[in-house]
Amino acid sequence: MHVHVLTRPDGSVIVVGLAPKARRDGETDATFAARVLARTLEANPGWKGFPVVTMERVTVEPMLANRRFRNAWTVTAGVLTHDMGKARALRLTEIRAERDRRLTASDGPMLRAQETGTVPQIAAMKTYRQQLRDVPQAIDLSGIVTPETLAAFEPIWPVSP
Repeated sequence: MHVHVLTRPDGSVIVVGLAPKARRDGETDATFAARVLARTLEANPGWKGFPVVTMERVTVEPMLANRRFRNAWTVTAGVLTHDMGKARALRLTEIRAERDRRLTASDGPMLRAQETGTVPQIAAMKTYRQQLRDVPQAIDLSGIVTPETLAAFEPIWPVSP
């Protein structure tokens, strides 16, 4: 079975799989793949003109199993791979979103500390919130070379007072 991989202008890709149950009786692999590609391009006119590579699904399966960094997929020498620079940027975006969630969760405790807390409690909350803000700048993902290691990476988060 095949998949079509379309390369966007930014180098990222779109993977168009073929659903086996959509195949018509007597249709060859090539005819089936061409029909699905034509229908996909008709439904997504913005994709017309993107270079297309047809690959065997089994060669793409490992990538399809974990789509976490799918916006960092690229085709290199006819093989679907990860652009690790893009994958690192995506992971950093995830970390920033978690940092923002933690900052928002600390808004209430910070207000309570300011209203009813002591000077040391207020200082502790200010320190904690600054440490949260500093987390993304303190991270160096450049040494991570596989998507699996990158997905497993978790920064050291400060502990709320």
